[in-house]
Amino acid sequence: MNTATYDEVMTTEYQDLMAHTTVFIDYEDYTCKVDVQYRIDFGLPPQIDDHWQNRLKTTALKVGHKMVSEECEALSSIHNEQMEESLRETLLETVEKFLTQKVNRGKIPHPQSRRFKRKDIWALERHTFTEEEYRSGHEFSKALAQLTQEGYYRLVEEGGSSKHDIFQALEV
Repeated sequence: MNTATYDEVMTTEYQDLMAHTTVFIDYEDYTCKVDVQYRIDFGLPPQIDDHWQNRLKTTALKVGHKMVSEECEALSSIHNEQMEESLRETLLETVEKFLTQKVNRGKIPHPQSRRFKRKDIWALERHTFTEEEYRSGHEFSKALAQLTQEGYYRLVEEGGSSKHDIFQALEV
């Protein structure tokens, strides 16, 4: 086998992979992983294997699918992290508006003016998101737990049921 033929097969397989996916895979990484996987699967480098052409295509396809899958998972993870961050920011803003309205409705002393119940969060959730957004994962419960852990809110008192748990928005 000559290296020009090997490079042609690799280039063709890479171009075919890129034509059928929306994620970017680096050519150098791809060819390196295909070569390593080939050696693992067949115990010798493709350059000295008599059956290299069919085996190389099969290996390239397998490695390509795996790399695309890993890249999609990474993008999905990034998207989920961004969505969670957006939910936390939305919750912080929504709770601040809620507490401001609570103070404007009546004279409430300082510690109580910064307190809210879990059921208030659920009510704010219903008013903030559409039913479709809520079903697609827009919910404040996870964000409340994360913000409590990060120190933005503090659980002041546990109620008889979780909806009556009282939280306090801390000054940060």
